[in-house]
Amino acid sequence: MKLASLVLILSLSNSLLAKSILVVRKASENFEEVSDSFSQEASEDFIVNDYVINDRTTYNNFEKKVRSVNPNALIVMDNQAVSYTKEYFKKNPKMRIPTLATMALNLPKVLEKNSYIAGIRYEAPGFSVINSYNFLTAQPLKRVGVFYRKSQHDELIENTKRQLKRVKIELVAYNVEKKGRGKSRINSFLRKKFKRLSDLDAIWVLADNVILNRRAFNKHWKPLSEKIPLICPLKKFVTSETDLCVFSAFPSHTDLGSQLAGMFFAVVDGERSIQEIGVESIIAVEKLRNAKKMKNFNIQLNPKAAKQIPVAE
Repeated sequence: MKLASLVLILSLSNSLLAKSILVVRKASENFEEVSDSFSQEASEDFIVNDYVINDRTTYNNFEKKVRSVNPNALIVMDNQAVSYTKEYFKKNPKMRIPTLATMALNLPKVLEKNSYIAGIRYEAPGFSVINSYNFLTAQPLKRVGVFYRKSQHDELIENTKRQLKRVKIELVAYNVEKKGRGKSRINSFLRKKFKRLSDLDAIWVLADNVILNRRAFNKHWKPLSEKIPLICPLKKFVTSETDLCVFSAFPSHTDLGSQLAGMFFAVVDGERSIQEIGVESIIAVEKLRNAKKMKNFNIQLNPKAAKQIPVAE
């Protein structure tokens, strides 16, 4: 009896001393997949606490949860979680702990001038998306368009231009903020520019909720998708349900969770610092093609590549 009590006491003591991680994420299947993959690798050494937030979750809710768990590290997914974390550390600088972020759009810009949060960019690199599509098609790409916000994506666009130039593809960039940053100004720019597009082999679509706002998506992007091939960094855009793009290269969520775990252990083991890591690109992407749209555009495929890239459902 005394031995059993001693074992119980030691077990409780170890659990109290165990280090913990708080994972803050949205509820969708993609977030859950990344979280589960990360937890499988981290749970042997840490207690992993899962905190699901939504649009109704306030900053005060977030702060209360962090204080109650009192974690040794934070993993934050989605722009809302990243925003709350930045606010929390700004208000409580002495409470800063190792923090990694992912699944937030335009993460390099979001974490600009930030030295206490590192992470993994969620979007597949533009060069990877465009060059993969170029490999899939029998006719090489020469000119690819992209619509972007200069205030958010300037560095991304310039880097992608340089990378594509090496494979003899010209990236033609259109700044949708040329006439203003408001939604109506952006939508007006898209409407007018879409009518005058010419000599483009395809358009690379950025995962930007401002450019892809509901009105622009339905009124401008959907009709455009019938006139010129669109290539995307998100899985949902290539499926038959959305039917927007001819091709998509998007994150492998299981591999993203594993990459996140590797980065996390590099930090806690002292191999790399948050400042050294900054924001890295995802390592593994999956690819899908929209067979119906490709047929409509009469796009001829490279037989070898076509065998490697499945058809979206």
